[in-house]
Order: sequence, then structure tokens, then C-alpha cells
Amino acid sequence: MNAPEAKRIVVVDDDLLLAEALQIAWERENDLNIVGVAVTGAAGVELAIQAHPDVVLLDHNLPDMNGTEAMVVLSEMLPDVAVVIMTIDPTDQTLLAAVEAGASGFIGKTDGLRPVADAVRRAANGEMLIAGPTVARLLTLARDRERRLPEPIELVDPLTARELEVLRLIAEGLDTRALAERLVLGQTTVRTHVAAILAKLEVHSRLEAVVKATRLNLLP
Repeated sequence: MNAPEAKRIVVVDDDLLLAEALQIAWERENDLNIVGVAVTGAAGVELAIQAHPDVVLLDHNLPDMNGTEAMVVLSEMLPDVAVVIMTIDPTDQTLLAAVEAGASGFIGKTDGLRPVADAVRRAANGEMLIAGPTVARLLTLARDRERRLPEPIELVDPLTARELEVLRLIAEGLDTRALAERLVLGQTTVRTHVAAILAKLEVHSRLEAVVKATRLNLLP
């Protein structure tokens, strides 16, 4: 049986020492392959478009733009590529903006090389990368902002009862395996439901789906 193909990673960070450390550490990881490094947001977007990686590991504080601004362009140009934002101590408003731009999640720049590798793997598999308490705060911010909008947004293609169930469990922080166990379904079936949810909500990640569903009052 052939080994699965390594996930292709683009690193966008002006800290070249971090990028070099990741490259050295991941040389021993057969399933991760850094295919390029960029030190600015603009260069990172161009590199990602050329390399079409599975995951972009994106620093939030770049010389020419912030991670959210780069995320907006990446979501438009590469909607199928997962983006993990690297942060130090962002505000909830910053996190919410990045999520709504399509980020899969966040990892602390001081968390260590192994947690970053694990985050990249999970992002490549479509998982949500954010702690439960942080999700709760972001959902509160999304609800508060929605109340101030003049007109509520509406969902054109409603979710099915099963899709709503899956969505609510995603909001609880369950990954694909846990969803499959809770719902007594195969993981492939769960991924099919998740793909349908993302398509109907017109979002790029599970995390973005949870936030948009909150604005649509689909979550309790």
C-alpha cells in the first residue's frame, strides 16, 4: 500500500528563523512538505497561487498587510486551501475578522513546533482549530453585531435536520472522528454533510460556518 502523499505547506512569515526551524523539524515528518516560504503578504498570496498548497501557515503581523487582509485575497483566489493564522495575542475582534474571511483556525507562535505540525494536519483535513472558550466569545460578538445590522441575512438553501445536527456538534468543537462516533456514521458520510453545510452557507471553513450560522440564528 502506498503511503499518503505529503501535505503541501506554504509558510508566510517575515521571521525566517521560524520558517527555517519548521523546515528542519518537518524534514522528519513524512506527511508534511513545505513547498515555499514568503516574507510578505503579497508575496505569500502570489506563492500560494503558484504552488496551490493544502495549507497556508500565515503570520497575522506582516510588513505589508495583516493576516486578515491576506486571508480575504486567499479565500477569493484559493477557496479550497486551508489557512491557519499564527498569532501571539490577538483581540477577539481580530480573530472574528479572520474567521469571517475564511480562516480554519489559529495557532500561537510560541506554542512549539509539534503543536504547529498537528494544527497543519488538522487544517488539511478540514478540522476547526480554536479553543472552545474562544469560540464562545466569537459567537457572542457575532450575535451582538448581527443585532445592530439594519436587515438580517437570510439563507437561500436551508440546511436539513441532519446538517443542522452536524453543525451544532461542530460548534461544540467535535472533529470528524468524534462526529462520526456521536452520530453513528462513517467519517466519509460526516465529511459529505460538512461539505454540504459549507456550500449552503457559502463559507470556506468549519469555523467560518459556525460564526455565520450564529448570525443566521441557526445555533442555540
